[in-house]
Amino acid sequence: MGVLTRSGSVCYLGVQVSGTIPPKATPLRPIFGSMGGLCLSELRKTLGPVFRVKAAGRESTYIASPSLINAIYKDPKNFQFLPIRQQFTQDVFGIPHEISFSKEILSEYFPSHTRVLSPKGIIPILNRYVSYAHQELHATLGSRWDTTVALKEALLIPAYNAAARTFLGPSFPAEKTYQDFNTFNNAFHIITAGVPRFLLPGPYRAWDRVVSHVKDHVSKLRERNEEVTELVAMTLDECERHRWLGDNPSAMLAADLWALEANAIWAVYWTIVYLLQSPHGIAPVVAEIDRARENWISTHPSIPLTASTFPQFLEDSMADFPLLTSCIHEVLRLTTSTFSIRRVSNQTEFAGFEFKEGDEIICTTRAVHVDEEIYEDPYQFKMDRFLDGQNKFQKDGKPVPNHLMPFGGGVSMCEGR
Repeated sequence: MGVLTRSGSVCYLGVQVSGTIPPKATPLRPIFGSMGGLCLSELRKTLGPVFRVKAAGRESTYIASPSLINAIYKDPKNFQFLPIRQQFTQDVFGIPHEISFSKEILSEYFPSHTRVLSPKGIIPILNRYVSYAHQELHATLGSRWDTTVALKEALLIPAYNAAARTFLGPSFPAEKTYQDFNTFNNAFHIITAGVPRFLLPGPYRAWDRVVSHVKDHVSKLRERNEEVTELVAMTLDECERHRWLGDNPSAMLAADLWALEANAIWAVYWTIVYLLQSPHGIAPVVAEIDRARENWISTHPSIPLTASTFPQFLEDSMADFPLLTSCIHEVLRLTTSTFSIRRVSNQTEFAGFEFKEGDEIICTTRAVHVDEEIYEDPYQFKMDRFLDGQNKFQKDGKPVPNHLMPFGGGVSMCEGR
């Protein structure tokens, strides 16, 4: 059996069905990139919400139902994430096995990392980011209002620089890492699929240069006795305490740099792109921001709105941006494709199927985000889609609490969300 995607390319051939294991689709090509989400949606329609796919030499079971995904997230005992995180730390970012699989990384480093990026801990970091973003955008666009600038240049580089300096320090040479970071990131999907390192010399050499820049930066911080950021301080403290020396602190910070930069800055880009291409353009959102700004200035007559007070303006005005918030949610729904991976720890039965220890399960949030029963015209951008509350998103006649999962969920939910 073959299924044609909307682009006309075949996703898979041959469906194998068994009463005790999920149906299996054999793909003709890897389900990577932008077509991956569409293929998975077609598979869900044909095979149901639980199905197996073998891609890039690995067989995994995909979960494409919001209720079943929620059940996976709520059962970390049978469906574990930490072993996946440890393997990822070693295989993708080159952290040695004796560190990646140490008891200290589980009991001390990961919890410390979570505390730094907790909702409470992130507030001063976000305020710092707002200030850096303002500075970077002004430096990029301040003298170019009468010229045409590529949107990527106008947004991505300033956003990248601002995030890097927010978490690694104001003296971090972000500009020197941008191209190498992108070289590595553009190959990330095939790196995580397990393609051997020797087949990807360019991306890995680029990543080694990023790590080298981080190492030089950390070295200079110590020499100059500069104040360090929360993330750098935590990482250096954990590494020194556990004797994870050499390049390891820099490699761990570089891994954080990837997590910071790989997705968030693109959310900014796509928000602007979708707004510019929508029937009403960007004007409704600009009008909402103008109203919020005028209201804040009128209630704070003695405080000028500058780069230093902008974080306060945002914090005070969050409730004044319902349309902007809806736009961001809609862009995250349309453009994210989160794969929450779990490893089965014990033989178990789930959703009527049997799973054995070591099986890999992937919760695909993209299938939920484009479910036509949950979202009307799911492939269309509607800036006001999320204005009317949460209960309107339903499936099988019932509200779907987890209808939007751009950051995954459970123990693997993105810490920097």
